[in-house]
Amino acid sequence: MAESKPNKAEQSPEKRISALRRERDAIRRLLQQGALTRVERDLESQQRTIVEIESLLAGESR
Repeated sequence: MAESKPNKAEQSPEKRISALRRERDAIRRLLQQGALTRVERDLESQQRTIVEIESLLAGESR
């Protein structure tokens, strides 16, 4: 018969701290990934704007 997993109150403090650290690190990675995605989107938008301005300065019509 499989042993049941101890609940958080029954875990040792070291195991709880370790689990919380892993959870914190996972959340940090998600936040960093989200920030990088936003930066990438902003850079792409800026690139499109630069291309449009260069076209206007070169006298090209859209």
